[in-house]
Amino acid sequence: MTSDETRFSQRVEAHGGELLPSMQDGIPAARIPAAKLLEFMESLKSGEGLKFDMLTDVCSVDEYEAAPRFDVIYHLRALESGTVVRIKVHAEGEPPAVPSVIPVYATANWHEREAHDMMGIHFEGHPDLKRILMPLEYEGHPLRKDFPREGIEPERLYKRQYPD
Repeated sequence: MTSDETRFSQRVEAHGGELLPSMQDGIPAARIPAAKLLEFMESLKSGEGLKFDMLTDVCSVDEYEAAPRFDVIYHLRALESGTVVRIKVHAEGEPPAVPSVIPVYATANWHEREAHDMMGIHFEGHPDLKRILMPLEYEGHPLRKDFPREGIEPERLYKRQYPD
């Protein structure tokens, strides 16, 4: 384990998280409780030693029929060392929710809006959580695994073109 990975694992443990097994890409990963997410992200961004000063991605995963069903995944980079880490948080409730990390990483704004639009995940404290890819009146979240494969638009479009 490198010194960067050691510092990362110490911060994970200090915030009640757990280290996850490494995947094929070799990126160190951890699962953090949603209640500790902002505090943990702040420690990664401004902590002593290794600083993860860049949020590169926020995405979500639908583990349909599992409980909890949704994960929100963050990828952070320490620009000085080039180290990348992956943070996972369960989004629970109805709608599934996690705290917004915009107070720590302002660039999360559009990432969180996309995850909200496509998966229906609510980011508590987000300043402007509205659709970004789909029309504002669109119902449903197209990347959820229970979304109809044929979509919900064909019937409406067909009736518009062929009213009778």
